[in-house]
Amino acid sequence: MNTRRKRLEKFCNAINCDTLVTFEPENLFYMTGFWGEAIGILEGGKTTIIAPELEAQRAKEDSVNCNVITSQRGGLVSTLASTIKKKKICTDCQNYSVMQSLKKSIPKLKQSS
Repeated sequence: MNTRRKRLEKFCNAINCDTLVTFEPENLFYMTGFWGEAIGILEGGKTTIIAPELEAQRAKEDSVNCNVITSQRGGLVSTLASTIKKKKICTDCQNYSVMQSLKKSIPKLKQSS
């Protein structure tokens, strides 16, 4: 898992980002070992999962070396925005309305698939 995260951080640094945010389940699993509804954050070698209450316990059990933040139902994006303000972010988010919402809170946001 550490090798994967180092690879991801190297990619982030190459495109001038300091934080990677993943929404896609495949990418979340690659980064954390957890497959489910959640948002993954990789920053400075530390990995965090923001998961809804119903997924939080499973995220804690299935993930490898991750901090898990529990979010209220429907609050994943707002929890993310309050967690990573003022960072240079790259993300795999493909949802237009979510991206627009994030861009309001996080001006240094890059989309990458």
